[in-house]
Amino acid sequence: MCSSVFLYVDPMAPLTTSRLLLRPLRLTDAEAIDKNIQSKAVLEHMLNMSYPYDTDRTIPFIREAMRDFTSGNQYVYAICDKHTHVFMGIIALSHIDYRTRSAEIYYWLGDTYWCRGYMSEAVSAVIGHSFHDLTLKHLFARVAAGNSGSIALLEKAGFQLQNVHKDGRYKNGNYEDEFMYCLNVLDIATRTPE
Repeated sequence: MCSSVFLYVDPMAPLTTSRLLLRPLRLTDAEAIDKNIQSKAVLEHMLNMSYPYDTDRTIPFIREAMRDFTSGNQYVYAICDKHTHVFMGIIALSHIDYRTRSAEIYYWLGDTYWCRGYMSEAVSAVIGHSFHDLTLKHLFARVAAGNSGSIALLEKAGFQLQNVHKDGRYKNGNYEDEFMYCLNVLDIATRTPE
């Protein structure tokens, strides 16, 4: 007699780490998003946004993220302090392809929260969720060549440079190379601890 076990993963359930709560976006996050993203440093490497940030984009973005979260097309998480629930930034899985079991990861953090390891913690949680709960096999990230902080973060998480798209980004009248970083579930399984 054969039996099978189906493990249901509630995609709406928040992810937690030792310091962070990653939860679906809410309309009430709009003010905190506007506050944290209104920085030249935060927006510098974001492809489709420029300084000053147009706050009229926030509510439509949240509504789309909420719809996509429910349908499984995209998972956009608010990065919050686990104890105070203060909003710090966003991390997301987008361009999810369930046929090839792949997705893009993107993120940003308010600059007052930089250099404290929060984004490394959030990326690690989303990688685990992607490979274990969502059973994805591949994650990729696109990053501006000049974004050394994000490049270091991805490499620390195990992502490997797969492609360089020369002049692949156009922002504020300038072209910049875009790097494609990839992580495969097998890379995690064979990775030796640092």
